[in-house]
Amino acid sequence: MSEISFLEKSRLLQAMDWSYYDMEEGTKEINSLIEAWLKRDYKNPLVTDQSIQFGYLKCIDLYHSEELDDAAVRFTTDGQGSDH
Repeated sequence: MSEISFLEKSRLLQAMDWSYYDMEEGTKEINSLIEAWLKRDYKNPLVTDQSIQFGYLKCIDLYHSEELDDAAVRFTTDGQGSDH
C-alpha cells in the first residue's frame, strides 16, 4: 500500500472537521457491515452462469438497509443520521 500524500492527508482532515460522521468510532463497524453485505449470496434463477457477481445490487440494498440507518444514527455526532 502506498503512503498517503500530504494533500490527501489535508483533504482527509478537512473532511473529518466538516463531517458529522465519527470516523474514529464508526469506520470499523461500517467496514464490517460492508464486508458482511458483500458476502451475501445473491443468485439469479434465470442465469445459468452463477459466477456472476451482484456487487452493485448489494450496495444498493445496503444503502437502503435498516442496519446502515441504525449505524448512521449511532455514528453521527448530531445523532440524527444523514437526513438532518
